[in-house]
Amino acid sequence: MKRKRVRHQATSADEIRALFRVVERDLEQAKVPGLYPDGRYALLYNAALQLATIVLRLKGLQLGHPVTTVRRSML
Repeated sequence: MKRKRVRHQATSADEIRALFRVVERDLEQAKVPGLYPDGRYALLYNAALQLATIVLRLKGLQLGHPVTTVRRSML
């Protein structure tokens, strides 16, 4: 059985705002003094993933897997 990885789905301003809030939150959290490097990395990775998701959602695309999201946004 082959899964469909990309599907078209309309977005909304609320969805995009919510994704930007996650980006802002994670970037702020990554600045916390004393944070372990792997924790900082995870926060920054998630912020980058959300930014890639925003780009795709603005194009009306929805992807099923985070790695696919990052790879697709780099095209």
